[in-house]
Amino acid sequence: RLIRAKLKKDRWLVPWAADAATREAIIDERESLLPRVKSTRDQLLSLQSAILYDRYNQPDPADRRVRRWSYKRLAEHFGLRSARAAREHVTTGRKLLEKN
Repeated sequence: RLIRAKLKKDRWLVPWAADAATREAIIDERESLLPRVKSTRDQLLSLQSAILYDRYNQPDPADRRVRRWSYKRLAEHFGLRSARAAREHVTTGRKLLEKN
């Protein structure tokens, strides 16, 4: 019901055209557009994260117990929301590296 109500509302958001045929043409054009999807991750950022985490992740010289590129540090370096987002970028980057 919610989807049907949303679709009916969208029909009325069509700018008032000169005649009904033009309005119908605008509605048909809008319906033929691809559905909006959530944007994908930045592939370059994912590749950089995976390479830093997997290949350049030696122990930190100041504290040998800590790695240089933890998920938290990757998130801070690249301005990501959280360590979890950094982990997801690393996972995506690994998949991209496996493809190529």
